[in-house]
Amino acid sequence: MELNAWVNEFQGAVTLCDPQGIILEMNDKSAKTFEADGGRNLIGTNLFECHSAASRAKLAALIQEERTNVYSIEKKASKKDASYYRLQTTDRTGFSVRDFYLNGKLQMSGYSLSNDSLIKSGLFKYYNEDGVLTSQGNYDQNHKTGLWKTFYPGGQLHISQSYNENGKIEGGFIVYYKNSKIRRSDHYKNGDIIDGKCFTKSGNDTSWYPFQIKPEFIGGEKERIKYLKENIIYPQEAREYGIQGNVNVSFIVEIDGRIDDVELMSSSNRLLDEEALRVIRKMPHWKPGQLDGKPVKVQINLPVAFKLN
Repeated sequence: MELNAWVNEFQGAVTLCDPQGIILEMNDKSAKTFEADGGRNLIGTNLFECHSAASRAKLAALIQEERTNVYSIEKKASKKDASYYRLQTTDRTGFSVRDFYLNGKLQMSGYSLSNDSLIKSGLFKYYNEDGVLTSQGNYDQNHKTGLWKTFYPGGQLHISQSYNENGKIEGGFIVYYKNSKIRRSDHYKNGDIIDGKCFTKSGNDTSWYPFQIKPEFIGGEKERIKYLKENIIYPQEAREYGIQGNVNVSFIVEIDGRIDDVELMSSSNRLLDEEALRVIRKMPHWKPGQLDGKPVKVQINLPVAFKLN
């Protein structure tokens, strides 16, 4: 069935499309609603429902005119720093939320209980930049609940897991090969693993291993603390003025254990900040993190304490 029009009943807005889904016109009430709401409520749904390349281009053009909010990693951002943008449509009970990649393709669709901040509630779906569904499931006030599914880029089911009312994994945690055979079957109780099995592609039992392994400083936590104590050079000026504090630093542990993308997350003092960044960049390789038996890049947030005796 060809899509000729999409009606936003609450706002009374109508967007007409041609048989290919290209937007032909919007009525005056739609445009005025859009301007009055700062770009949140006009036709975010309409443009998506028309879902043609030309419609997405029109949506992207609205962003260039700075008539909607843009975001980067869940934070409002300037247009030049944005990685996606968000459109919200008001209905009788709350706010339908859609995030779009900068190319105009849908990144996420869901529902929020608030217009000021994203309070996830109900069914959410996430997509990659090619428009392929990557995961879906329900939220209850920002807590995952019930059954969640993750998919391979080809659309095959990858992971199936359930969450309890506390947002903890409960019951089965099933991982599949692309051929639909079970790769692992773990069982959880309130977020803690009880038991599990792993299988080969042919379905035979194999040695069990944890699904997720965090990166680790070689030698463990004691060696990491020892490294910081032995390598931090307390800035002389900070020492003279009695400056102390914590500096929070983030970095990536690459799949080969290298430390990369060292960034300042929160500042204490310029002198302390510079020393914290220096000593983190100088760190030796870590033992890389793993996801389902394969090395993966993992971001680490690490506080570096500066305290005078």
